[in-house]
Amino acid sequence: MENFNLKKFLVENKLTSNSRMINENLYYNYQDSKTGARIIMNDDTMDAILDDPQLQDFITQKSFTRNNKGEIVLGVDWMDYDQFDKLANFLGIKY
Repeated sequence: MENFNLKKFLVENKLTSNSRMINENLYYNYQDSKTGARIIMNDDTMDAILDDPQLQDFITQKSFTRNNKGEIVLGVDWMDYDQFDKLANFLGIKY
């Protein structure tokens, strides 16, 4: 099986400038930076991710950080394909 390359996957599926409101309370924005791929989100989105039973297997409170703007950041480069697929399905990313 070929190693999963998240950055290549996101570029090929045109997800590199993804900003989306899932509903009126849940928001995320995918960013690719020098330090890696990450998803910037609001507190409600983080709470929803932490509450989802399928995502709890690999995403914990310690998975999130805050940047210097106070935004919540979830780095995704460490995820394998199945993990990212679960997160993408939860966020509503179609590919």
